[in-house]
Amino acid sequence: MRLITLLTAIAQFVCLAEPALAGMTIGEMRCEYAINPIGIDTLHPRLTWTLLDGSRNQHQSAYQVEVAS
Repeated sequence: MRLITLLTAIAQFVCLAEPALAGMTIGEMRCEYAINPIGIDTLHPRLTWTLLDGSRNQHQSAYQVEVAS
């Protein structure tokens, strides 16, 4: 459950980080290659996501992960 909250926070941050990225959304959020993992057995899990944008030549230049309980 905390993982889903973390991935949602990442999505909100990327979408709201810069006004230029306001039209960009996040899709296919994964942790250790799983869309909704039940348990993670690694100390440093890999978080991945896909940026969805209708315009051309858009890319992500930075990210920030915030974890809270």
